[in-house]
Amino acid sequence: MYDTILVPIDGSAPATVAAEEAIELARRFDASLSLLTVLETPASAHSEAESDRDDLDEQVERTIERIEAHAVEAGVPHETLVERGIPHDVISATVTDLGAEMVAMGTHGRTGVERILLGSVTERVLRTSSVPVLTAHERDEVGRFDDILVPTDGSTTADRATDHALALAERSGATVHALSVVDVQAMASGLDMGAGLPDVIEHLTDQREDAVDAVCERASDRGIDCETTVFEGAPVQAITDYVDDNGIDMVTMGTHGNSGIERLLLGSVAERTIRTSDVPVLAVPPESD
Repeated sequence: MYDTILVPIDGSAPATVAAEEAIELARRFDASLSLLTVLETPASAHSEAESDRDDLDEQVERTIERIEAHAVEAGVPHETLVERGIPHDVISATVTDLGAEMVAMGTHGRTGVERILLGSVTERVLRTSSVPVLTAHERDEVGRFDDILVPTDGSTTADRATDHALALAERSGATVHALSVVDVQAMASGLDMGAGLPDVIEHLTDQREDAVDAVCERASDRGIDCETTVFEGAPVQAITDYVDDNGIDMVTMGTHGNSGIERLLLGSVAERTIRTSDVPVLAVPPESD
């Protein structure tokens, strides 16, 4: 499923963690890493004659050297690229040029309970990427993927996310957790259904049970352990609580909504999960037209 994983490096701690997660994924999938640093400054006469790597900030250079050393130790083939331009544009072009199947990036900024900023580059890549984007920040056990959560609503995009979760579970011996949520509060506030609301909730609960059962049927066909849960409540909070209560190591979920070449909305549940999650989130986009 993954032959090449692109890892943008900016010298930050979250980007370093994302690179470490990518190294472990590359090891499990026999994939190679492409470490990319983007310089936003114009090329100088010196850098035109020499390698652009000579113009790297000292912290970024040290970060790259550490990641390269870890890749070598893990036996993961890798290359280091230094390009100039607008970061999200260069990342997108590099995905295309390399035929990369995943981008792994760090997230930034946290205030109180909720992360306010993903980082402008990360957010733009998430909204426009045609390939899955793994987002990560600092956590205690980098590279551990024993329990993988798949939030599902039975949609095509959720099915695509399930593909990735099952592939990783096969390589990791992981348990897949299929979770679906019936947002009762949203229905109650958005619809004036009176006595008919319980019937709608029952119908949606049946649909959600079918969705999680479908994930586990696919898992069972591949010899993967799977657990199902259907909650009533707020989706993001349900995902957060499930991650905390069940020792989840990664969330794999679909994103929604396209307009032209740019995704205007990741989907409120996916976006808030990415912003607040304490574990890596693999955001899987809809299939390209």
